[in-house]
Formats: sequence, C-alpha cells, structure tokens
Amino acid sequence: MKEDFIFRFSAFLFVFLQQKSDNQRISHLLRHAFATEAVQRQKIPIDIVAKILHQRDLGVTEYYSEPTQSQVAQSVSDLHDVISDYVDLDEAVLRNPEELEKELEEYKEKVGVFNNVIGGTCVTDYVCPIKMQCLGCQAKIPQPEKKHELLDVIELSKDMEKRFTSMGLTLEVKKAKAMRKHARTELKEINLIEQYREEQKYEPHIQYDK
Repeated sequence: MKEDFIFRFSAFLFVFLQQKSDNQRISHLLRHAFATEAVQRQKIPIDIVAKILHQRDLGVTEYYSEPTQSQVAQSVSDLHDVISDYVDLDEAVLRNPEELEKELEEYKEKVGVFNNVIGGTCVTDYVCPIKMQCLGCQAKIPQPEKKHELLDVIELSKDMEKRFTSMGLTLEVKKAKAMRKHARTELKEINLIEQYREEQKYEPHIQYDK
C-alpha cells in the first residue's frame, strides 16, 4: 500500500513539476499534500519523504508534512469519542436555558427568519460551520415544540445501528451512536428550557390574612 502510494504520487508530482515548473504555488501545495499524506497517514519515515522530495533539510520536510486543520479536527473528534466512553462530556456542557432563550430572541431581532432544522432552530447567519450536521451543533437552539423529531432520530439511530452492525460497517455504527447521543443531549436541554419557561410563567399567590 505504501509503495503503491509513493510510486503513483511521485510519478504524478514529477510529471507535473516538469510541465508546470513556473507555478510555484501549485508546486508548494502538491509537495505539502504529498508530505502530509506520506508522514501523517501512511506513516512513512520523514527521512525517506525528504529523499523523495529531494530535500536535504529535514526541517523543510517537517514543515511540508505538518498536519492539516481537518486532520487535527478529526484527531480531536476521535479523542472526544474515547474520553466520552469514560466521562459524559455532553452532560457536563449542557447549555443554560436562559442563555438559549436570550440567544433565540436576539436572532429573531437580527435576522427575522427561522432556519428550521431537526429538533430546533439554527441561529447562525453565516456559512454553516459544520456542513449541515445539525445534531449537536452549538448554533442550534433546541425547541420543545420539535421534541418529537429528536425522539424519531433516536429510534432511527437504533435501527441504523442494528443494520450497520449486521453489515460489519463499524464506522457507520459509530455515527449512528453519535446521532443518538446528540439527540438525547438536546432532549435534556429541551427539558431545561421547558422548566425555565414554566418558572417564567409562574406567579406566586399571596394571601393576606384579615
């Protein structure tokens, strides 16, 4: 696998650099892509990568092989999954219902249009930060009126987990479990919101003795 990757990418890199040697930016990006893939994923020793790229200074190769932002994000996500097996991190970071209600009101005044998503309302007016993966997104305010949607997601994730387990698709099983976990966390936040709204409506009855 490693040898095949080196051969194919090296051949492409060599031909491209021969034909497009005047485009320094593309040359830099290709070298970076090759070095990062080789060192970070294929686990090829950095001195070998340096030889392939004709770089005498290993410091230069280390620079080219630095992990990308997406690789860092994936590593953090993987670490979160491992830690969450021991500690319920989602329970620890439940958002304050008063802050959620305030954020929703500010969104109404600023944007005026609801972006309906599963189980709530998206309150970002920027490009979606997580590529429409709305479950568990901090830009979503869970809505008690949409609680049934999260309950449906939980049931759907159970069915998906069974199907993917029978198919031996470990990664998809992991995704199904993550769906269920996010949905349950948002249901907890909805419960807090409902309690908060009840408290806001409560008017104490004061009786004066004659």
